[in-house]
Amino acid sequence: TSDAVGVLSLSVEDVVSRLSDPLRPEIYRTKGLVLGYVQSGKTSHFCGLIAKAADAGYRLIVVLAGTLEILRQQTQRRIDKHVVGRELLGEEEYGNDWEDFVSHGGRPSERGRFDWRRLTNFGDDYSRLGSNLPMLEPERVDKSKPFNDHANIAHAPAKLGVLKKNPAKLEKLCTDLERLRQLRAELEHVPTLVIDDESDHASINTISPENRKPDKERTGTNAQIIRLLNLLPRAQYVGYTATPFANVFVDPSDGDDLFPKDYIISLPRPDGYMGAADFYDFDEDFENDDYRGNKNAFVREVSGSDLEKDNLPRAIDSFIISGAIKLYRENQSGGAFRYKHHTMLVHNSASVASMTERSKEVEAIFQGGLRYQSADGLHALKEAFVEYSKVSKIRAMDLPFPTSFKALEPFVKKCIAKVTEDKAVRIVNGESQNKDDTPDFDKTAVWAILVGGTKLSRGYTVEGLTISYYRRVAGAGDTLMQMGRWFGFRRGYTDLVRLFIGTEEPRTQKSKRTVDLYELFKA
Repeated sequence: TSDAVGVLSLSVEDVVSRLSDPLRPEIYRTKGLVLGYVQSGKTSHFCGLIAKAADAGYRLIVVLAGTLEILRQQTQRRIDKHVVGRELLGEEEYGNDWEDFVSHGGRPSERGRFDWRRLTNFGDDYSRLGSNLPMLEPERVDKSKPFNDHANIAHAPAKLGVLKKNPAKLEKLCTDLERLRQLRAELEHVPTLVIDDESDHASINTISPENRKPDKERTGTNAQIIRLLNLLPRAQYVGYTATPFANVFVDPSDGDDLFPKDYIISLPRPDGYMGAADFYDFDEDFENDDYRGNKNAFVREVSGSDLEKDNLPRAIDSFIISGAIKLYRENQSGGAFRYKHHTMLVHNSASVASMTERSKEVEAIFQGGLRYQSADGLHALKEAFVEYSKVSKIRAMDLPFPTSFKALEPFVKKCIAKVTEDKAVRIVNGESQNKDDTPDFDKTAVWAILVGGTKLSRGYTVEGLTISYYRRVAGAGDTLMQMGRWFGFRRGYTDLVRLFIGTEEPRTQKSKRTVDLYELFKA
């Protein structure tokens, strides 16, 4: 909405105003931190920051986009779609939803503005430029003036690289910059913005002070980020995270390190966002059947075997019923609602063997939809429908909802057909044998159950996520919080969201002590 865009614009300008003026003669570096809720639109925020910083005169933008290629590609696509634009991209690179990519109404350089020049693309992370090194060089029209003079900045292309947070990739960029410096490129005059997504992860120097040695004072990624900043004296460092615990414990006396010395900004909770506060009742207790209570409405406690009927089978039933209700709403709303994706996440462990086992359990329960051709399966769906009707009556009075299970039945069949049209159960991890299971939410509609671990636990957005089945124990608060993939924007289906969460999970495989994950998230 226009209101949301206005709020985003003001929030981005708050960060831009804290950066050093790219045209100022003096060199000054800022280091700051932007805090946002998990899955709350931080990527949209730094897309806005990139656009406004480039308008102000920043001409080299480096985005450190997580440690996995899937996260880098997701970020590259978002920036290309919302900032770079159609005139500077090839349709063959993306194709799908091409009409949704921003258009500048013509090539920007032909309209008196500046073009974007990408150092990376969707398929390729940064590689040594070799004979193409000049594309990284600052281009001066007036060689009597420094690059950051308005005469040179005004029409110079803005160069953009979206890199994995990986020492080897960063080393390639740093080596190319050093080669440029040896060729007398004036890197000290290049206004640079370095955006560090998930800045508490991998960027932090985790070598304790007492263990540091002359040849190993920093971890690999931390050392390369600092090397990058030192090569570009005008670089402004902006970290983004939802879990800032590590960042604020960086040693502030180490002037080279990434302590946010200039500012820490907390982003406002966006409209339409469903976060931690929506799954807990902090100020009031509710009776069990009172669905005004968040826990009663959205949370289902899990203990014991996954196969017990109120655990994984019930979660899968909820996935089918909620998908059917989405289709019913599409049918009844006259186009007001469109649900491209409908997903369920099963997250029990980071173990590859455990994911394989979970996927087999899901497939055995779901049976390719055959479960719902039996009397027991049909009865379970009816029970799920009754529960949903009670919650939606309180939580979504203004949204279409079927008057009976019979009215929903055609949409149940359609939902099962959509789920089974492609691969219904997908293992999403870093294993090569499962690489084809990773959904590309931008290219195709995804109606599926995703079984995953670390690959889905930080930074990655699971589109259309409605049912979460979560039983993984984490050893640190920030790790746990980042696994809350069920946080996010749920327009038109907030009332359908369900969190199935373990309340008696063993601390370790061999431990008899258990933890309540719901209470840990609350803490």
